[in-house]
Amino acid sequence: MFNFKEKRKEKKEQFSLELIISIMETKKPKKTIEDVIALANKKGEDNLAIELYDVLTHIEDGRTFVESFYYADMLTEETFSLFKLADEKNALNREMIEERIDNKESMAKIDSSIKSSMMQPFLLIFAGVLANIFIVSQMMPVLRSFYSDKHEELPLMLIPFDFADKHPFLGFLGLLSIMYLIIGVLIYLVKNKTGANEMMIYKISSVIKILKDIGLSYEQIFLQLYESETNTKLKELYYTIYTSITMNSVLEAMEPIVQKIPIGVAVVLFDRLGRNDDVKAWGYTKERMKNETFDKIETLSKVLPFIGYIMIFMVILIAMVPIGFLIEQALSLT
Repeated sequence: MFNFKEKRKEKKEQFSLELIISIMETKKPKKTIEDVIALANKKGEDNLAIELYDVLTHIEDGRTFVESFYYADMLTEETFSLFKLADEKNALNREMIEERIDNKESMAKIDSSIKSSMMQPFLLIFAGVLANIFIVSQMMPVLRSFYSDKHEELPLMLIPFDFADKHPFLGFLGLLSIMYLIIGVLIYLVKNKTGANEMMIYKISSVIKILKDIGLSYEQIFLQLYESETNTKLKELYYTIYTSITMNSVLEAMEPIVQKIPIGVAVVLFDRLGRNDDVKAWGYTKERMKNETFDKIETLSKVLPFIGYIMIFMVILIAMVPIGFLIEQALSLT
């Protein structure tokens, strides 16, 4: 289910993480936050100032930096779960936070690329629907007149066009909704076939790298991921790996993940894991899967305009129905 509260937190999260870095480096949390509050007030960002006052209150109550930002609704549940253990172990450092910032920026860039590639087909369909409504508005009065003069009812196929002509706004919304529903299904299918696995492995690799960096075992990591994950599919994956680790080697337990990784990347991952170079192994996998994701999204951006052209062709075919009847009536008069 779409969580609007978490989405709002995501927009504030990068700022929060960068501020945590500043607090850690200055080692003066109260003064640093008070300075930012003063700056926020000067810029008229009252909501930010209120949230930071809330952060400051939590810090003064003895909570850690991560807890304070989380309870002030400035960090997502996912990020809080990720950094909670590091925070408790006093192992949280600048590199881990920057890793998370880079991960969030990359995911945002991927989402932006997908939305940008969708724009052209949406505009094409919108223009096509407008053209279709115009054609119908020109054709239907003539066709109604033809059938009225012959004392015949409109054919069944022309009734939707007649409705659209008499109620153009509703007709426009109806046709636009149908077209967008079709393109939405197509985009969903293309998106899930293009880049979904790569994006998932990129996300998993990034999280494992961070958690491995603070010295957690794979059993602890996948238990943590299982407990914090909200996506049912990923939750099942993490639980499968977690239970498998207790009975098999780490490499055997990782099989569900490795199946989704290109063979060249998997070879390097296994080699580095075999040499106990786990942080670099997952760092390498993260970067490679990020590149793979962007390559897939680039492919997607080339495919989507063709979907738009297909939809335009469908719109033209729909417009041909009243045109065909008009031609038939014209021929019957000759």
